[in-house]
Amino acid sequence: MTRASAAIVLGLVSGMMASAAGAQTDATIPIHGRVLAAESGDPIRNARVASGGGPEAAVTLTDADGRFTLAPVTADVRELSASKTGYNTTSARAADDVEIRLAKSGAITGRVLDDAGDPVPLTSIVAERIVRTGGRVTFERAASVVTDDLGEYRLFGLAAGEFVVGAAGGRTFQGNGTTPVDPPPGQPPHNYYPHAGSHEQAEAISIGAGEEKPGIDLTVALPPAGPQPLTAGPAAATPSPRPGGSGVIQGRVVRADGRPVRRAHVQLASGEDLFSPSATSTDDDGRYEFRNLPPGTYLVRAVVPGASATAFGQRDSSDRGGIITLKAGAELDHIDIAMPRPGVVSGRIVDEYGDPMANANVRAGRVVFSKGRRRLVGAGPASSHTDDLGRYRLFGLPSGQYLIGAEVGEADAFQQTADRPGYARTFFPGTPTPADAQAVDIGQTQEALTIDFALVRGQIARISGMAFTADGRRLQGQLSLTQSSRSSAIATPPVSVRTSVDGNFAFTRIAPGEYVLQAATPRSTASTEGEFASLFVTVNGVDLPDIVVHLSAGSTIKGRLTFEGAEPPANPDFHLSALPMDPDMASLSDNAPARADIHDDWTFDMSGINGPRVLLLTQPPEGWMLKAVRVNGADMTDAPLSFGTAEQSLRDVEVVLTNRVGALTVAAKDTNDMAPDFRVIAFATDRARRYAGSRFLALGVPGHDGAVTLHGLAPGDYYLAAAARRVLDETTAVDDGEFLESLVAGATKITLTEGETRSVSVSVIR
Repeated sequence: MTRASAAIVLGLVSGMMASAAGAQTDATIPIHGRVLAAESGDPIRNARVASGGGPEAAVTLTDADGRFTLAPVTADVRELSASKTGYNTTSARAADDVEIRLAKSGAITGRVLDDAGDPVPLTSIVAERIVRTGGRVTFERAASVVTDDLGEYRLFGLAAGEFVVGAAGGRTFQGNGTTPVDPPPGQPPHNYYPHAGSHEQAEAISIGAGEEKPGIDLTVALPPAGPQPLTAGPAAATPSPRPGGSGVIQGRVVRADGRPVRRAHVQLASGEDLFSPSATSTDDDGRYEFRNLPPGTYLVRAVVPGASATAFGQRDSSDRGGIITLKAGAELDHIDIAMPRPGVVSGRIVDEYGDPMANANVRAGRVVFSKGRRRLVGAGPASSHTDDLGRYRLFGLPSGQYLIGAEVGEADAFQQTADRPGYARTFFPGTPTPADAQAVDIGQTQEALTIDFALVRGQIARISGMAFTADGRRLQGQLSLTQSSRSSAIATPPVSVRTSVDGNFAFTRIAPGEYVLQAATPRSTASTEGEFASLFVTVNGVDLPDIVVHLSAGSTIKGRLTFEGAEPPANPDFHLSALPMDPDMASLSDNAPARADIHDDWTFDMSGINGPRVLLLTQPPEGWMLKAVRVNGADMTDAPLSFGTAEQSLRDVEVVLTNRVGALTVAAKDTNDMAPDFRVIAFATDRARRYAGSRFLALGVPGHDGAVTLHGLAPGDYYLAAAARRVLDETTAVDDGEFLESLVAGATKITLTEGETRSVSVSVIR
């Protein structure tokens, strides 16, 4: 038999086998085709082609000539869909050598203003298609978008037809009165263009293929001035002031140029415990008033949509603001707040060809030190989806330095981003690595308007596998992934996925790098951490299948508490925990470490402990502090201990507390222009002792006498430093070694002995 004849026979046999198995197994076939512009016939590059919907759909992008190969596709697929920014999504019958033609989409643009002509940001705008069938007229939601800080909007992706446009409400506030809440998705409009209360009364707007209809402006009426609820929703009650007072605090909220801010949300809080007795909104002249107030200290701050809260007397975005002292029956006027103009970042997101990428999610982030390493965290309310021109606008940014990143294929709270396969999360000016990104510096009145960059294509991978609990069952739970601290990379917010019913998991669109993958189960009690696993994976653009994750039940710690110097406290309220020392073993789900269960006989136990830990009193009883930790009689105070297996459990741990608690009082010199708005930090000269929760680190706030008193510092050598609150505040990462080293040159060096009480005067580092 010749080679050609053998090939023919083999082909016939293979075909018969495939036909026989067809009733049991779905055959897969490749589909080839081309995507063209309907009007011109020109090829459309980077168009998305998919075999139906859902996570199992095959998806690909066209090449520079508009051609695609979609594989594997099951034989039962009947329809394909194609989409591209600036064109209408179009479906076609699934067939090889298929040609799909896309018509250009239209857009409606305009502004939303209040009755005084000022822009209204963060208002949801909806376009509804007018459908006329059988003598009936119905309305179908076609597109929605939220106005920016200029009140501008752009509704895009509209097929030719007739539409009505309406405003569906703006952003409200909840919680402490300064937390913004976006308008809920699907909320029906209540104010239609040009001045209608329903879609039946609205003016029809006709859009042709590829046509843009500008100037569709809406005017919305502002809510009445006066007392406001602190929580969003119809069930929210208007808060009432604390009873028994007759004091008054009043003032104005104005913009940086002196113009009044109408309907600013103004919150009054206690200067001692930040309790908020009431909230109100400003009138047309920007005035607000709080009445019937008891004597005390207060903070007043104002919020407007799209901007951070600004407090009376606030000097910069990190400053809490000035404390207002109200005497009995006093009336304080001119408690005025000048709202700074928030920073803005805007630009375009494009693909590798320079074509606009619509519905990319763009975020601003800051690099902070947290949990022992540098991390990228979201900044303020800044998040934006690009339009069909690829444009985005991030606003409401406090002054500072930001990394600007964009991604596609990920869901956020209200909108699915564009599903364009093969693109990694990209940071300005065009890198998937935060450490290589260029920071954008924003001042309080600064705008960065040309932050354009292209999404990075290729070199992304999929990590998948199966997870098992400690007893061998398939995990039903969550796994998280982020850059490993061992790589020295800046950690981006963890990506989390849930396992399927059979314990399988998959992470997609993972850029090259070294990662830590964690799995955990919920804790059963406060003293028992859940099962835990942490493993390292290296991604280099190649998929990593068949990853197996085995969780560990962890180790147990048992011991006793002893009290040196006095009888144990009668009603102690303190916490003993084993704090993680390895950032890669710290929970990516922010699960708190176990807190020891302390019994009446002063024995204690905790379980489910994994990774290197240090035993510390995270909350000592009043008048006591940790003196020593002994394991099997050996001094292991402040020493990391390894846990994770039953063999690493400890059953003879003695935790010694002493009542010889010293006090270090620190006065700051040369603070005439800032007192008492400064902070004091004490940190060990030994760098190994500078970790979160360490007995050798303390941050203090000045009291009414202008001095800072620090209690419970362990004996040793220290640096003392005082700095403005904008440098040292309650959120300062006191274990950031680089930051602490920057304070050493201006710090004062001291030595503390056990139980020592002393006073020190230091100069403020400017």
